[in-house]
Amino acid sequence: MHVPIKTDAKSVSLFQVSESKTADLEVASQDIELDHALESNNLKLTFKGIDKDTQKLNFEVYDKISETTELFDFGMGFWQSYYKQWDGAEMNSGAYVFRQMSEQYFPMSYGAYESGKITLGDSIQQMDFTFGEVLYHETSESMQSSVHFTLDKELGLIRINVQLQGLPFSQVYNGYEVVPQFHVRNFDNNKTFYTDSNGLEMQERILNYRPTWDLHTSENVTSNYYPINSAISMKDISSFRQFTVMNDRSQGGTSISEGTIELMQNRETPGDDNKGVGEPLEEKNEYGTGMKVTATYYVQICDGVKR
Repeated sequence: MHVPIKTDAKSVSLFQVSESKTADLEVASQDIELDHALESNNLKLTFKGIDKDTQKLNFEVYDKISETTELFDFGMGFWQSYYKQWDGAEMNSGAYVFRQMSEQYFPMSYGAYESGKITLGDSIQQMDFTFGEVLYHETSESMQSSVHFTLDKELGLIRINVQLQGLPFSQVYNGYEVVPQFHVRNFDNNKTFYTDSNGLEMQERILNYRPTWDLHTSENVTSNYYPINSAISMKDISSFRQFTVMNDRSQGGTSISEGTIELMQNRETPGDDNKGVGEPLEEKNEYGTGMKVTATYYVQICDGVKR
């Protein structure tokens, strides 16, 4: 609920909330189709379909303030956890260490697109998408998630709520380290991005580079992961465009590819990283299944001068 009101200094405003017998708050949803859109005072978000190869959702974002249009993609991916019997020579991915399989250079799709709905009403505008997939010889569906898109009415932000169901423990071979992926097309950040320092100033990050020593590494994914407390951002080198993703909790994040941001939402690893826990990373609920993890992200794609 958002109630704008002016309150004088050293004063208090009181509100009384009561049920209305006349207000009609029921809003019907319908199957989403191409060019269905959400609209606010600042933005228009138009659904442009789904990439069948990557299972990513495609959108067009129109900024009413700068009068610019961006092509934006969103998808759910995962890294396979590195796992070998501990022999002291190789380190597994575990509770303290994130390490993907050595032959994996980009996240794989986490679940297949199932359905999309859109709800348009006076009180709410929202797009809802579900993903899921049956793995191996399972009889029930795994890799389940639901993603909800809304627009902030006053700010130029896309709000993305990701509800990630429990990770599929029953058929674990190399683990699941799940990342929502945000991508702006035709965006060249020159291998450079920025992350907040404990929620304060933004620190410049360059792929496979450290400002105070020469970095030599074969771990080109994990060595470029950083703690993200509140935001990760990038700038296009040929324009004033800026792309920022803000999260609602501390997460690991990076930008491995141009114009792409990913944040780690949940992890399950079959091995121990030998850092003290002494067991695999498997968080379960009271029913013995994987825990549901929900996170909210705020995406801003804008012209840094006109905004």
